Amino acid sequence: ASGTNTGTLSGTSMAAPHVTGAAALLIGASRSAGGSGWDADRLISALVGTARTTVRAADGITLTDRFAQGAGRIDIAAAARAGLYFPSEPDGFPSFTGI
Repeated sequence: ASGTNTGTLSGTSMAAPHVTGAAALLIGASRSAGGSGWDADRLISALVGTARTTVRAADGITLTDRFAQGAGRIDIAAAARAGLYFPSEPDGFPSFTGI
């Protein structure tokens, strides 16, 4: 039937709107709770630190590290509840790889 085709798109042009939307939701939730909104460090820490790993390493068994680019799926509910905060320079997150 016409109009039943689907497709798959990936890459940064597909990820960027989702991450931007997640960041906007977190900022909005913080402001609704009486806060001033989250800064970039806290947003990055919450989104990366609570991402669900979905990509497997070259062995096909081991899940990749959540700090590897593109290795995780955003968990907005977990990010909103994130209590642990890693203030970091933008290049600081790769140093957590392998923990």
